[in-house]
Amino acid sequence: MFGGRGVSQSEKLTRWCAVAGVAVVAAFAGWASYTHAHDVVASHGETGTLGYGYPATIDGLIIAASMVLLDSARRKIPAPALAYWALGLGMGVTLFANILAGLASGPLGAFWSAWPAVALIVAFETLMILIRRTATPPVATPDAPDTDETQPATQADVIRAAVAELGTNDATVVVAYLADRGVTVARQRVCDVIRRDRVKVAGLR
Repeated sequence: MFGGRGVSQSEKLTRWCAVAGVAVVAAFAGWASYTHAHDVVASHGETGTLGYGYPATIDGLIIAASMVLLDSARRKIPAPALAYWALGLGMGVTLFANILAGLASGPLGAFWSAWPAVALIVAFETLMILIRRTATPPVATPDAPDTDETQPATQADVIRAAVAELGTNDATVVVAYLADRGVTVARQRVCDVIRRDRVKVAGLR
């Protein structure tokens, strides 16, 4: 996942340390958040299997929405609006459930009950950001355009044809030859094409 080409060992180590740190935080925060949500659900009459299942739907919605956003980032396509709505809804519900779990102990109790949910959301989304950046390669800076690409391709071809016809690399002769045939071209342009072709031929030898 983090071992692509061009990635140094120090970068790999940094990324995996980040993953390990996020995993530790997410494991504890997820357990605490799940427990708080279960307590709230159970206190409102949902016990047994349903009581344990409800909290999973909340955090599961956050994970599912984040995965959709990650997939969109990997494919370089716009993420569906539903994914953002689902992510926001999951975050809101899990925060509400955790605050409600500690509300009986006053504002401070509500704050500390909500903290695991906040830590879980931040840790998970931090990991998603790291994965998105790794999955989406940086855009390469294009090289300076080739001289032949900045001029009409047919002009370079006409010059090459004239050079081949005359059997000489004398730019003055080539310019005069083309002028006689109604083709106006700068002497420097002819020199550039001849010099570039010489470099290409030398590179093939």
